Amino acid sequence: MILLNEFQDKRLLEKKLQMLDERIANAGEKTDCGDCWSVHYGYENNILKRLEIMRKLEYSEEEIQEYRKINWRFSAVRKLEIEECLEKKEINEAIRILNESKVLDKEYPGLVAEYSAKLIDLYKIRKQDKEYKEELIFHVFSCRQDKLDYVNRLKSVCEHVEWETLREKILNGRTGRQIKYPLLEAEKMYERLLKDIVADGSIFLLDQYETVLKKKFPEQVRDAYTTYIKKQADVVSDRKRYRDLIKYLKKITKYPNGKEIAGNVASEWRACYYRRSAMMDELRKEGF
Repeated sequence: MILLNEFQDKRLLEKKLQMLDERIANAGEKTDCGDCWSVHYGYENNILKRLEIMRKLEYSEEEIQEYRKINWRFSAVRKLEIEECLEKKEINEAIRILNESKVLDKEYPGLVAEYSAKLIDLYKIRKQDKEYKEELIFHVFSCRQDKLDYVNRLKSVCEHVEWETLREKILNGRTGRQIKYPLLEAEKMYERLLKDIVADGSIFLLDQYETVLKKKFPEQVRDAYTTYIKKQADVVSDRKRYRDLIKYLKKITKYPNGKEIAGNVASEWRACYYRRSAMMDELRKEGF
């Protein structure tokens, strides 16, 4: 019975191997070989699953290494090799594979960013200052930036004039779009921060940076809120949105000459939108 079970298990594994080979072959020239679904483990990489089954079927180490070599184009194989190199302290080889992988996986921005981040850490550990700075520049200008981490690290290795040039490229570049406003704030470029937020027209951004901008430019922030609520008053048509607008009307009263400006806006609304009973009701409730 034991021998029969082992035979059945072996046949099942060989069948899985064939299935995985079909899926891997369907990847064509892509460097992503895809995943397979397992009830027990969820999504598993096709190549890594095949390597696992090869070991269960007692393939020799030479056969496994040859299979990995043949399928080197797949990112999963190279990532496995990188991990093994790092475990064995073979840093130079890990760096070589990471750089190669940046080229092979150039169509996958997420992978390129991952490889670059590992290279940055390795160069930092090894005190390879030139390579460290070069990789930071690559990462900041070639990979999407969602936080200021790598930007700050780049700043720390730049002279002041060089940093100002690079900072401008980041602010105007494709990869720095998500960090534009946090970077302006961090760099204390408040006038430009206000100007860009006003040009953007986003009330969310104005609210987000109100505290810092209000201290520097109270009148300009007040006017930005005033412009926003006047434009919105033309298009809103339900009680909830009226409440939102009047919330900003009350906010304006906290600014220089704000009570007078808010009162004038409320008067304009009463004159223009007197048929909007819900709006008139909300104005009365808030004392306007």
